[in-house]
Amino acid sequence: MNGDKVDSILALEQGFSNLVLDEVEMLITYAIHCLCKKYCNKSSDSHTGLAVPTWSVNGTYGGSVYFDAFADLPDEYRIAWILGEIGNVTVIVEVNPGHAPEYHPRYRGRSQIFRNETLRLENLTYADEGHYGLYVFNENTFETQIVSYNLTLYAFLNIPTLGITSEGIVAGTDVTLQCDDGSQMVTSYTFYRDGQKIICSDRVICRGSFLDFTPISESDSGSYTCTIQNPVSANTSNPRSLNVAVPVSAVTLTSNTSHLLLWPGRDSVALRCSSNGTDVTYSWSLDGAALPQDPRYQPTQNNSALIISPISPKDHGYFMCTARNWINSENSSRVNLNLASPVSAVTLTSNTSAVLWAGQDSASLYCSAQGSAITFSWRLNGEPVSPDPPYYITQGDSPPNSTLTISPVSRHDAGPFTCMASNMANSETSNALDLTLEPDLTAPSLSIISDLIANGTDVTLQCDAGGQNVTSYTFYRDGQKIICSDRVICRGSFLDFTPISENDSGSYTCTIQNPVSSNTSNSLSLTVSVPVSAVALTSNTSHLLLWPGRDSVSLRCSSNGTDVTYSWSLDGAALPQDPRYQPTRNNSVLIISPISAKDHGYFMCTARNRINSENSSRVNLNLASPVSAVTLTSNTSVVLWAGQDSVSLYCSAQGSAITFSWRLNGEPVSPNPPYSITQGDSPPSSTLTISPVSRHDAGPFTCTASNVANSETSNALNLSLGWHPEGNVLCLATTANNDGYVLLGCSWPKGNPPANVTMEVNNTLSTAWTTVTRNISKDHILKGSNLTCFGDQLGKTSSCTVVLEPPYCPTMYNNSAVIHIKEGEPVAMTVRLRPGLPAQFTWFHLNPDPVPVTVQGRRSISVESNSSTSTLVVSQAKITESGKYECRAINIFGTETFNFDLRVTKQELSVSHTLKMSFINLFHHSTLTARREKSLESKNQKQRLCNVAKITVEAESLSYATSVCGFSVNPSFPNRRGI
Repeated sequence: MNGDKVDSILALEQGFSNLVLDEVEMLITYAIHCLCKKYCNKSSDSHTGLAVPTWSVNGTYGGSVYFDAFADLPDEYRIAWILGEIGNVTVIVEVNPGHAPEYHPRYRGRSQIFRNETLRLENLTYADEGHYGLYVFNENTFETQIVSYNLTLYAFLNIPTLGITSEGIVAGTDVTLQCDDGSQMVTSYTFYRDGQKIICSDRVICRGSFLDFTPISESDSGSYTCTIQNPVSANTSNPRSLNVAVPVSAVTLTSNTSHLLLWPGRDSVALRCSSNGTDVTYSWSLDGAALPQDPRYQPTQNNSALIISPISPKDHGYFMCTARNWINSENSSRVNLNLASPVSAVTLTSNTSAVLWAGQDSASLYCSAQGSAITFSWRLNGEPVSPDPPYYITQGDSPPNSTLTISPVSRHDAGPFTCMASNMANSETSNALDLTLEPDLTAPSLSIISDLIANGTDVTLQCDAGGQNVTSYTFYRDGQKIICSDRVICRGSFLDFTPISENDSGSYTCTIQNPVSSNTSNSLSLTVSVPVSAVALTSNTSHLLLWPGRDSVSLRCSSNGTDVTYSWSLDGAALPQDPRYQPTRNNSVLIISPISAKDHGYFMCTARNRINSENSSRVNLNLASPVSAVTLTSNTSVVLWAGQDSVSLYCSAQGSAITFSWRLNGEPVSPNPPYSITQGDSPPSSTLTISPVSRHDAGPFTCTASNVANSETSNALNLSLGWHPEGNVLCLATTANNDGYVLLGCSWPKGNPPANVTMEVNNTLSTAWTTVTRNISKDHILKGSNLTCFGDQLGKTSSCTVVLEPPYCPTMYNNSAVIHIKEGEPVAMTVRLRPGLPAQFTWFHLNPDPVPVTVQGRRSISVESNSSTSTLVVSQAKITESGKYECRAINIFGTETFNFDLRVTKQELSVSHTLKMSFINLFHHSTLTARREKSLESKNQKQRLCNVAKITVEAESLSYATSVCGFSVNPSFPNRRGI
């Protein structure tokens, strides 16, 4: 690389706006590549900032190998194949456009490059192993592609030997196979059993040339081979046979009749012995001794089975088999034959000897016997008993037995009962058994043993059973069973009324009962006299308001007693003669129609018969009254602040069933926020709550109370409201109509009551409501004096102060400043005035005459101003923009100028600065294009420029690219095109 490439980069600053962005990108990429090759002490891979993949190539000693060219080949390119690492590199062959390949002398005659740039090497030796590289350089774009290769040579493999490192291969022990390759160059080992590849696991461990069984099992027996392999060849060992011996285990003895009864002299049995293990033999024993010589014992199936035919009582002990091989021996579990026996000792018993109540009691008969496989049958009076209700038959085995349950017994179950036990050998009948049963009952006699039968006296009835065996007595009235209670006491054959009542009158009977039978007495009539009691007076309108002259009412008198008569009274005196009083239903009901104010007292009725009399409770009629005394009050009389305070208005009245309604300025008030309305009953009232009050709630408010009789409206009520001015007090200063005068003022409007506003200027105070102004000649105002405004509304205060002076910047000494920057760097010139009167700003560039600074059409210059601050911003300063700048600030008291001396110096053309400035200009151009065209392609071009910046190795350029592109510094990150 030389200076003309750097000049190409510098030329971009002058003409970048005329280039297509793809061309600009290629120039920047080529420049970075060349500069990195010149200035970076790194490998070629690091120069380009690429993560280059490496291809593995395998060959054989004395053979040949091909290196395929994995690169995109442009029309005009140079290529080179190299061998070696940094510091020891050999160029095998180099090809330039239009020239024949140039081979290194050491490779001439045994290497060849093809048209697709593939390289072939012949007569390979171990000196040819190493790192190879293909470099492709694009003559048009200056782009370099690099492809890396690693060459490894291998020899052809000989047959390995498969050996076993363990002796005496027994299941459950650890065994290792070794595949001996004779120190050949092997990359992998594979073991096979019976031609199938071995699957490695936690038990079968593959560790290179060794195969470990930890432990080995019988299923691992078979023919084994091993295969060794490298990238150029493979070879397999001769097969090796592996046989695994298994010790005796899991010896099991089974019988073909394990759950069946065996009848000696008739049945046969087969015993079978089985086990795990290899080369196993079997032997038999009876009760722990060798099996005796007997033609009934017939061993078969290599002595693993024993047939006993027929069985005999001699076979009563336990049988056992033993399994043996050369490793060990093991006994089976014991097996006993289930030998049968004949029936004997049949016995029948009962669970009770007491008298049984037919239809109620139950009895269980138990029949037991000795023998095998016994079945039982039952007989009553010599006839078979079927297992149908009330007879239930069950059978047990230890010892053999049967139970006949009779539930309940009947008169036919007196007996005798017998049972028979039977099996295949014989049958036997038990002893006979009888049951004892109770006889039926006769009718009892019912009588009254009390002299006086009157309501409130004690009366007793007796049910006489005549000494029969009775278990329960039941009394009935008019056919309904008597319910016993604390008053009606049931005590066996007696029924006590303590006391008797009128409701107890009726026709009585009694029934006696025992578990066998029942019987009922003749009926007995009982009549009870009742005195007056429980006199009650009720109204059909007990909870309703009654309006005199409109409504009617019905009073009803009721009581207990016989032959009762009724009379009425008002306020304790006999009811006066009045056609409105209408007695009905034998004087027990009084209708009053219509009611009158005269009915205001209490009504009462009296019930009488020949025994006694009794008064009812008093009843007052609920007479309604009209509305009166409607009054409206407030919970406060102070001033209420709108939007802040709340108030409650209370309306009360006298009368019945009153409803309330509210009005504001004659319009109905709805119960919607900020208004909420509640109502009370004692006394009738309504509350209107306003939270918060607003300016419209001054009043007047009224409420109206109404019922069926009339309506009445309350007094009117007004609220005292106030509200604060909006915002803070304002200080004002403007030019007056007369020349040389200034209009000064203070204002704090929209308050109720109005705010008191005071203005102070030149030590003179002026006060007014809401707003105060004053016309003052500029000559009478001292520059730098203050205009102060103060507002007060019932304790709420606000103030402001402004300085009356021309524009003044306290941060600039002598109103001037000097700024030094480098070309291309941003700069901001700011004038910040002391707070006071608002000003207007204008900027000039002195060349040397003042020329107004314009920003229209100039993207690198902008001006931002408000009433007290103005800033001129140059985003990328140029040499031509050096010079003096002037900012003019104007207010009603005058004009002030502020000067800036901008001195822009040229940047040094270092490599990092060249890259940085080129990137800045190109990035700025692409950003403007993306904003102007608002197209996705322009935005993609900008992103590609950011990707190019990522491969820059200079820290300064990287930091700038990071700030404008927003990525993390990573020099090895590849760009879009892989340069």
